[in-house]
Amino acid sequence: MKNRVSPDYAEIPDQDFPVSITLHNKTGPGPVFENHWHEHLQFIYCTEGEARIYCQSTPVPLAAGEIMVINSHEFHYGESLSRKITYYVIMVDMSFILSRGLDSCQAKYISPLAQNLLLFKNQISEDEDIHECIKKIILEYTTRKPGYELAVKACVYNVIVLLLRNHVARSFSPEEYDTQAANLKRFHHVFDYIEENLTQEIELQELASIAKLSTGQFCRIFKKLTGRSSKNYINQLRIEKSIMLLEDGEYNVGEIAFAVGFGDSSYFSRLFKKYKGLAPSEYMKSFQLRL
Repeated sequence: MKNRVSPDYAEIPDQDFPVSITLHNKTGPGPVFENHWHEHLQFIYCTEGEARIYCQSTPVPLAAGEIMVINSHEFHYGESLSRKITYYVIMVDMSFILSRGLDSCQAKYISPLAQNLLLFKNQISEDEDIHECIKKIILEYTTRKPGYELAVKACVYNVIVLLLRNHVARSFSPEEYDTQAANLKRFHHVFDYIEENLTQEIELQELASIAKLSTGQFCRIFKKLTGRSSKNYINQLRIEKSIMLLEDGEYNVGEIAFAVGFGDSSYFSRLFKKYKGLAPSEYMKSFQLRL
């Protein structure tokens, strides 16, 4: 799946460097990025506002001054809870920390991390050492003084050491990882199909057929990968799409319901309230008042 970000962002590019940093600004509560995954190790550093990031469907709070770790191949999406939120996204290509030769450090620590055999905790709220390393990475990357690449690499290694010592959530056996990787590869076309056909009726049997699985096997693996049933996953995506249309203010609730794939506007309103705590019409009014 492609990594999608909010359109309201500023990029700090360096095409030849395997670390990228983007600075994002979002006004008003609502989605900040859609559900997706990627192979990179990612850090989100919030400098203003509050958000809720869902990792494998588990909600994790993120406030100003806090850091979140997104593991490789981990499904995640985010929503702002504030009138304004500002945050940095730091993406680290795992090739950045791999050495050309095999040594004890790489065999013991780096290779398992690169192979996704180690998962870190998502929420890093009270670790000043990691906090300082992340700020230094951003400073070195943005100022681009001579040797900044080495400084960034040193900081990334330091962050990984601190995470390994204090924030490991789980370790996998090679067999468990192989199964996870095979499932992600098998379901890649399923997730693409859902996004491309979100406004249409999507049948469970159809999705299972794309994955070449029985419906029972499909449901079990889908929930293991995303933390949700396929129906809940699709509904969540549709709700996220509807928020953007509600904020535009050009369509009524019924038109928006049909535009995002709900055949019944009443069902859409009930589901929206279940997910967001208020009716879509109320959300639209509250958003207009914030402008």
